[in-house]
Amino acid sequence: MQALQTETTPLPRGRGTVDKTEKMGWATVDQPGVPWLAKKQDLHIDSTYQRTMVSETRISAITQQWSWVACGSIIVAERDKTFWVIDGQHRVIAAMRRSDIQELPCIVFKSLGVEEEALAFYRANSVRGNVSPFDKLRALLASGDRLAIDVVTLMGEQGYKPSTVHGGSYTVSCVAAFVQAVKVNRGALKKVWPLVAKLHNGLQIKKSVLDAMIYIAKFGTDDITSPQWERRVLKHGLHEINNAIDRAHSLYQRGGTKIFATATMEVLNKGLPQSSRMGLDETAPDEEA
Repeated sequence: MQALQTETTPLPRGRGTVDKTEKMGWATVDQPGVPWLAKKQDLHIDSTYQRTMVSETRISAITQQWSWVACGSIIVAERDKTFWVIDGQHRVIAAMRRSDIQELPCIVFKSLGVEEEALAFYRANSVRGNVSPFDKLRALLASGDRLAIDVVTLMGEQGYKPSTVHGGSYTVSCVAAFVQAVKVNRGALKKVWPLVAKLHNGLQIKKSVLDAMIYIAKFGTDDITSPQWERRVLKHGLHEINNAIDRAHSLYQRGGTKIFATATMEVLNKGLPQSSRMGLDETAPDEEA
C-alpha cells in the first residue's frame, strides 16, 4: 500500500525569549498519567462522585456501534492498587456488555484518595460542559470543596437537599441557581432562605420564586423577612406568588429577577395604602447575576 503524502504545519511558537507560562503564572495542578491497557473487569466506578444517572440511550449506542477511535482513553485513578474510572463511565459499561472487548486503553493517574478523584472528575468533565449542576455539586462535595459544603449545609438547615428529581418533596432541583446565590448573594440568601423554605412548605423550591425573594432581600425598600412582611408572604402563599410571576413572564415574554421580584411585590402590596407598600431602591439593577 502506497503511503499517503501529507504536509505538516508546525505548531505556532511563542515569540521572544520570555517564558509565557512563568510570566502569566499558569499552574499545573497534577502529574501526567501513564498509558495502560486494562482488563475491563479491573475498572471500578465510585458512586461517591460519579454521575447518579447514566444514559441508557448513550450506553446502547456505544455498545451497538463500538468505535475504538471514539472510545479513546479512559481516565483512571489508581488508589490502593485498585483502579477507579474518573472519566469514561458510559464507555466502560458499554464494554462490559460486549464479549469481544476484554481490555480498554486507559490513562492512569496516581490518586491520594476519593477527594482527589472527585476533584479530577469535576475538572475533566467541566471543561466539556456535559455534567449536570447536581453531579458537579456532588463531585465537589466529595472533594471537600468549601462552597459545595456551604450549599448543602444551607439547604439542610431547612430540611432541604439537592436533587435531580422534579417535584420531589424537600428538594432543590435548581442547583445551579442556589450555588450561584451562595457565591454572589450569600448574605441575602442566608437571610431570606428560611422564609423561602417556609413558603414552599416541603414542596420543591421554584427557581423564579427563590430568585425573586433574594432580589427583594437585596434591593427592597423594606425588610422582607420582618414579621409583618413574613405574615403577608405566607398569607398570599406560594401558589399566588408563583402565578403572578408566571403572568409577568408571559406579559413581558422574558424572565429576569427584577421582573419576578416586581410581580411578587405586587402580590404582597395588594390592599395596602401607598405609604406602606414595598418598592425597590434606586440601586436595583435591571438584572441580577
